[in-house]
Amino acid sequence: MKIPKFNKPIFTEALWIGLTAAILFFVFLNIALKYLDPDLGWHLVIAQNFLETGFFPSVDVYSFAIKNFPWVVFEFHLSNLMYLIYKQISYLGLAVVFSGITAALLTLHIYLTRQIFKIRLLTILIFGGVLIIGTFSTFGIRTPVFSIWANIILFWLLWDLLKDKPRLLTRLSLMGLFLIWANCHPSFFVGVATLVIAVIYKTLRRKTVSLADITTVITTGLITLLNPYGIRLWWEALGHFLPTSSLMHTYIREWQSVFKMFPVDLLGLITLFFVLLVFIENFKKLWKNYPAHFIVAVIFLVGTFMATRNIGLLAIWALPLVLATLNNSVKVALPPKHYHLIRVLQGALAILIVSEFVSLLAINWCTNFLQTGASGYPSSKALDEVKQLTNQGEWLYNPYDWGGYLDWHFKGTPQVFIDGRMPATWFNKDNFPFKDYVAMYSTKGKGEIFAKYDFTVAIVKPTIASSLDPFNRFLIGGAAGEAKLNAEAERLSVKTWLEGQPNWKKVYKDDTAVIFVKK
Repeated sequence: MKIPKFNKPIFTEALWIGLTAAILFFVFLNIALKYLDPDLGWHLVIAQNFLETGFFPSVDVYSFAIKNFPWVVFEFHLSNLMYLIYKQISYLGLAVVFSGITAALLTLHIYLTRQIFKIRLLTILIFGGVLIIGTFSTFGIRTPVFSIWANIILFWLLWDLLKDKPRLLTRLSLMGLFLIWANCHPSFFVGVATLVIAVIYKTLRRKTVSLADITTVITTGLITLLNPYGIRLWWEALGHFLPTSSLMHTYIREWQSVFKMFPVDLLGLITLFFVLLVFIENFKKLWKNYPAHFIVAVIFLVGTFMATRNIGLLAIWALPLVLATLNNSVKVALPPKHYHLIRVLQGALAILIVSEFVSLLAINWCTNFLQTGASGYPSSKALDEVKQLTNQGEWLYNPYDWGGYLDWHFKGTPQVFIDGRMPATWFNKDNFPFKDYVAMYSTKGKGEIFAKYDFTVAIVKPTIASSLDPFNRFLIGGAAGEAKLNAEAERLSVKTWLEGQPNWKKVYKDDTAVIFVKK
């Protein structure tokens, strides 16, 4: 039997795809093991509650500030999946799954871009890499990552839908995507709006109405109603655009404008300005050749000016469009005698990646996440002290970013004051705990809010000083500026205020938490 010759192009293609996926995987894994989403705790506890009882609570049972308030669990199935993974293989398992899916879909995104636009390999790796760093800002073991996954899939499904004769599989895939999306993350309504934009463009371009396209839009919209809450899920998702949501854009870092936030997200700014420059320079070409996708990308570009968390979605939609405008502008011709050097470097990189993967599994990082005392959260002794002090129904004050962690450990007994669900929740009149929480950053606000909620126990951080990266430290005047910033934060902290109140007494302190009780 004649042995076929080795196909060098196929080998090269497979090699760079594999290395790209592996590099992205380890970058995202590193981020996941360092960035611990403070909301993860309540995602896990509501899923645990569902899997043990068979239903999600219809009202808030984990906090007293909005006790018995109707509550919609947006991330229905995704929270369940996260809990099952965490229960079986700990936080490292969650990190591996989230990093693996994200790396695989981004690699597919790059590969399809290369195949469709015929982009030179070096061009796509360099400029694609510049754009992909935009996704680093919003990555973590958190449900918004699902929005990145869904938008990558949606980009290419719309690419086929915009053809004169799209495949039936594309239409069915859109319906399946939105069925899953609606049960995993509230950003599904943005996806539906994107689909509507694409169909409107296609209708105007063809100057005729396609019954199949209209049916696809209507069916896809109706499919999103197949969730535990029906139309109420839409109503609650729109709560992100209520006037009350302005507090999110003011006080929550990822919801702040990319130009307002501090510390500055350098990687996000690089992606933003790169996309902005390319879009301005190639506006006519993009509008002429890819109008529907360009419109969506511009919407996410504007959205990035409103909230930093949109940088990742901007990067997803802009990546193929930006690369299409470069037109293989980066060219490097290596003499044949240097090919062996490239193979050596590729092999060394592959060995490095494999060895790092093995070492990560051996070390088993972050298996203790959500265990007491880990990663800047209260110790088991501090939590036991809180339980004893609140066993008669006393009201507990807690920091916002500890809410999910306390939900996970307390399981509703005792109930917390605030956690990550509250900023995007509908409220009646002035019943808005998050608004009250941020009011305590002022000197006068603390006394008023403590009186309003009648707190009798408070658990606070021993210090709120933070260490900035070199870039942000430079922006505020170096080490002296960082020290001044931390000193001001300590002065305005709840801990400092409580220490100066004669009717409050410090009863517990360790390296992880300080506990006060009302005399």
